[in-house]
Amino acid sequence: MGRAQRTLMTALALGTMLVLLGAAAGAADYPPSVPSSGHLTLPTTVAVNGMVDFSGTGCGATQPVTVALNGSTMTTSTSDAGGAVSGSFRVPSDMAPGSYTVSVANSFCSLSGTVTVLADPGTLPHTGSSNTIPIVLSALAAVAVGFALVAAARRRRRFVNATD
Repeated sequence: MGRAQRTLMTALALGTMLVLLGAAAGAADYPPSVPSSGHLTLPTTVAVNGMVDFSGTGCGATQPVTVALNGSTMTTSTSDAGGAVSGSFRVPSDMAPGSYTVSVANSFCSLSGTVTVLADPGTLPHTGSSNTIPIVLSALAAVAVGFALVAAARRRRRFVNATD
């Protein structure tokens, strides 16, 4: 083999390697390494142990999605054919009140938003009466007695006036 043939074979070998490496590098870009833009909708506030309803877009068609609250996975979901995802999760009962980050992410999207966790309202204080019916009946009886006394007083007046 002559020098020209060796140079040609070396050039062909290098060209083939460049083409193969370029194809491998191009294949590594799918799915995209940079998440696409999308939109995440969250409630602004939620009570401890309350439900957070979320919805987002741009997460790729029928792709698994991880939903996290301050870095802790709360649930997983799957996006629909249009890349939209929605669902809900419960705020842990031991979470302290404050602002927390909710993230929805997969290889196609990285969405985040803030939700403010409020203190657990617990049970409402008892502000009414548990014996309302007896009180109402007593009031009605007092009104009836009042009417009876007024009627008796009028009757007595008529009787006194008739004898004069």
